[in-house]
Amino acid sequence: MEHSGGLFSLCNQSESEGFSSVADLIDYSMNFSQSAVFCYSRPKYPGHPSFPVRLTKPVSRFTQVRSLQYLCRFVIRQNTRLDNIHKLPLPKTIKGYIEEAHY
Repeated sequence: MEHSGGLFSLCNQSESEGFSSVADLIDYSMNFSQSAVFCYSRPKYPGHPSFPVRLTKPVSRFTQVRSLQYLCRFVIRQNTRLDNIHKLPLPKTIKGYIEEAHY
């Protein structure tokens, strides 16, 4: 989710497709996803495929709050390629946890 010029958007929507509230953005995204692909995922690595995204069921962060450990791993994996995790200045046990499958 991005916020720019007072508008919220997802993926790489143009500024004209932004919404003044998160609720409006979610409503639009879910309605659009009922009949079409909303956007495509960003490939993890260059040359890898992207996948169609349809937002059909909102998940509230209040119904299932993840642990801080999980959230940290999520952010690190989102911003660090898997083949570079071993280069991070972290203890081996933490690097091992970050590299674990987390699904």
